[in-house]
Amino acid sequence: FLGDASDHYPEFHDRYLGLTEVAGDLVVAQEDALTLERHGYDAAARLFARVPDVDAVFAGSDLIAIGALQYLKETGRRVPEDVSVIGFDDISAAQHAIPPLTTIRQDSRAAGRHLVAQLLGMIDGQEPGENRLPVSLIERASA
Repeated sequence: FLGDASDHYPEFHDRYLGLTEVAGDLVVAQEDALTLERHGYDAAARLFARVPDVDAVFAGSDLIAIGALQYLKETGRRVPEDVSVIGFDDISAAQHAIPPLTTIRQDSRAAGRHLVAQLLGMIDGQEPGENRLPVSLIERASA
């Protein structure tokens, strides 16, 4: 996993928890990365220095994943033959990455409605509820 999996970045933390819930023991390492491509590049470099035989990367955002793709290309690793890469957000740049990035798409309108409902509930003294929203896998060439 490439992304800050701490409570400091709750969206990445939740994505990391979702990954570990689904993949369990297959998650062998986590590297902190913030939100920019260069952070993804640097995190991928640190990850592969520690665990060189990683064969799949899930990034907390598409920008982080695109940075990882750049690192993998520069180091001669083929995507997806040697390493599969999946991002999160389905930003427009994901489809233009080389190779086009497989990603997780969330319904941003539903997320906005959910956040407003949570905020209004908190104003009324309610505890925040469940934060999981439906997502869909957008399959492209990187995984």
